[in-house]
Amino acid sequence: MKRLLIAPGWLAALCLIVSLMQPSGLLAQDDDEEGVDEGDDVVVPFQSDDGDGDDGEEEGDDDDEPALPPAGEEDNGDDGDGTDDDGGDGDEDSGGDEGDDGGGDDDGGDDDGDDDGGAPPPPVTDNDDNDDGDDGGAPPPPATDNDDSDDGDDDLNDSILELDDDDNDDATDRPISNQALVQLDQGADAGEFASRYGTAVLRVIPVPNIALLRLDSAVGDGRELNALLADADVIWSERNFTTQAPEGRPRYFFSSVAGEPQIVDGPALPEGLEFSPGDACVTGESAVIAVLDTGVDPDHPALAANILANGVNMIENTFDVRDLPNGIDDDQDGQVDEMVGHGTHVAGIALQVAPDADILPVKVLNSDGVGDAFSVTAGIYYAVEQGADVINLSLGTTYESIAIQTAVDDASSDGVIVVAATGNGDRSLPVEFPAAADSVISVASTTAGADKASYSNFNEFVDISAPGSNVSSAYPDGLYTSASGTSMSAPIVAGSIALILERQPDVTVESIFAVLQSTSGPFELSDPALEGMLGAGEIDIDAMISCSG
Repeated sequence: MKRLLIAPGWLAALCLIVSLMQPSGLLAQDDDEEGVDEGDDVVVPFQSDDGDGDDGEEEGDDDDEPALPPAGEEDNGDDGDGTDDDGGDGDEDSGGDEGDDGGGDDDGGDDDGDDDGGAPPPPVTDNDDNDDGDDGGAPPPPATDNDDSDDGDDDLNDSILELDDDDNDDATDRPISNQALVQLDQGADAGEFASRYGTAVLRVIPVPNIALLRLDSAVGDGRELNALLADADVIWSERNFTTQAPEGRPRYFFSSVAGEPQIVDGPALPEGLEFSPGDACVTGESAVIAVLDTGVDPDHPALAANILANGVNMIENTFDVRDLPNGIDDDQDGQVDEMVGHGTHVAGIALQVAPDADILPVKVLNSDGVGDAFSVTAGIYYAVEQGADVINLSLGTTYESIAIQTAVDDASSDGVIVVAATGNGDRSLPVEFPAAADSVISVASTTAGADKASYSNFNEFVDISAPGSNVSSAYPDGLYTSASGTSMSAPIVAGSIALILERQPDVTVESIFAVLQSTSGPFELSDPALEGMLGAGEIDIDAMISCSG
């Protein structure tokens, strides 16, 4: 489906081994990981910074807790909290900004059972020896903590450095110091494996047996990774990297007054998208769209009726998926909670296209829009396990993570369509991942005139484009805001796929690719050199969904 996926310098990361999963338990985690250090590579939401009116990007209870099997490994680890909150802002945009306001909620996660989330708070199973009161009942939390330290940061990713791709330097997508991901043979025990090397198991995805390890030393020189790779139980090993939402600069997401969202009257799809959901013969009914992002506002009037109760928070290892600020500058970029509302905004866009679809919120980014490869990988497997039909990833990293590649390939093999934003750096290289993966539908942004949006990345791997500038959608606390970025374009495509699935629930991933591309409209490119770099065309929902006859 995609023509190319390789980003210079990461060929080794392409040795991906696909392994099937039925995420039945998610991650056993060590409370204490010490997460990300300097070089962390983060996953972030894509938002824009550009100037075509697009402003910036994206932002940012379930009572029924999903039945997650106890995650198994334990460790004594301590330390690390691999969190990925750290970092940075995603790739794209540049500009400036202000605004932070409030946001996202990833607090850092401690798994102490006090997730602020809906009622009742999800039980978090804790295997550590400290009496922190979070040994919760059933079902076990998405990830189990196994560490012995009482540092209160049982969070999945606790301290990641800022990631900023605006400089076009892929070195800014950084590895999390002292953390590695390994996929073991299905019969291997992660705890026993870790004990052989004196490492600590922080979390485990039981199927396909991917473990997050805390190493005794930084993994930058690769020596410990090489030692792990030599073990017969290891299929692959890599550093844990940060990921981000392409936020562009917050000024594009917020108004000129720092902390104040650019409030608008209500939701509105961008000009140039020829589609009227109210007149449509399909509404996405019964389709489940998993939104892996900063969480959602489950009580927002535009979302409440569509939010499923089995969402999960992979950042804090709880079931609290609320898109809230934590009041901390986790990524140390001088802006606090700048990506709060990103996930709410993205979910609202998908529902404008497919108003009767269900949204499965999976929180994999904190309130600064930063996550890590392990959280995203775990979120993908969880979404598949919980019955998602479409997975929206308005986030990315320039690091080609083997773990994320394995997860999206497994999702595709299970018939789940994965959609990802290409990023807002106005560049072709380095490519953003997972958008560049063959099994993912990669989405770039266009203007109202069907030209490339000034912020949008472009490359031969792009599959399709969609409007992404000045898209009005839901914002926490019942508000609405306008934002621009490839993060906004991706959910338009995800919602469109939900419309197809209402009529043809058993359609294959390959057929979805074919329909999107064969019905897309022509571009009006101001730069002929961009021909072939923005996919087959601009999405045309009316052509894709025929309501006549």
